[in-house]
Amino acid sequence: MVLMVSGIMASAISFISDREKGIYHRFSLTLLKKSTLLGAQIIQKYLVMIVQTILLLIVGVFMFEAQIKGNFFLFWLLFTPGSFCFLSIGFFLASFIKSSKAATPACMIVFFMLMFLRGLFFPASIMPDFLVAFSNFLPSTHLKDALRITMVEGQGISRVVKEIAVVSAWLVVTLGLSVKFFKWE
Repeated sequence: MVLMVSGIMASAISFISDREKGIYHRFSLTLLKKSTLLGAQIIQKYLVMIVQTILLLIVGVFMFEAQIKGNFFLFWLLFTPGSFCFLSIGFFLASFIKSSKAATPACMIVFFMLMFLRGLFFPASIMPDFLVAFSNFLPSTHLKDALRITMVEGQGISRVVKEIAVVSAWLVVTLGLSVKFFKWE
């Protein structure tokens, strides 16, 4: 969930706020490419997400005695495309949201849809069939499944190939759309 909050909410809202302040307009007057700016923003926010996640894992293990059976390298392999995917979704949303006042509600709609339809709070078995089919398309569902399979069940990467493919596809599409629809002002 930290990936979605930081990726979608924080990135989109801060990006829109900076755009309203005219920061990106000034960058547009330089030779800086849109893809370079977005790439730098994504990397900076990814590093923050790593620190947040490490702190949450430390608290979970030492204060709540959470049991982690999986491989931390595999966790990082899943965490990275998941982080980039949600950051790309945030920047894609920022391309269409006009003001920082509209950013929070618009991002919350997407955030809650991804959060509740992934089957974490409510089991998919109680959802109508069309919602189950829709949730199977979402990156949050596949990332949640991949992290559960590897970190809780202790399974290997061969069990999560489909999940990695879906999250990576979302990453490629939303990153491409973010660059395409990026607005300096």
